[in-house]
Amino acid sequence: MVDIFESPKRMLNRGEHHIADLAAKINSFVQDKPWSRVIEADVDGVTELHKIKFTERLSEDIPHIVFDAANNLRSALDQAAFQIGVHHTGTAAPKSAKFPMGPTEGDMLNNLAGRSKDLPPEIQAIFPRVHALQGRE
Repeated sequence: MVDIFESPKRMLNRGEHHIADLAAKINSFVQDKPWSRVIEADVDGVTELHKIKFTERLSEDIPHIVFDAANNLRSALDQAAFQIGVHHTGTAAPKSAKFPMGPTEGDMLNNLAGRSKDLPPEIQAIFPRVHALQGRE
């Protein structure tokens, strides 16, 4: 039997690979302890300011690793939605089978209505509930 989620799973694995790479870079940075603690007097003459001054910068690769991980995870969601749309519609290339995303619930609902029409109603009903849960964490 063919696993319709084979490609999204591979994309998810790539995202996990990047997350592990990110964790390793951060752990290495922390273990090297490239910082010193400094206590300075505030301009008010009473308060002490406790600061950490870094002697080294984080790896310049970190933003790229985060970008790669996020893109892989987002692609896995879109690929999974697409495969669900293929299965639901019976067509090889449904036009509206994307995973709905948006910075606000309204944006997500707008994308759901327009870009996810080829997903089954029971799948479409999940997205608003998941979006609502994000605010509770």
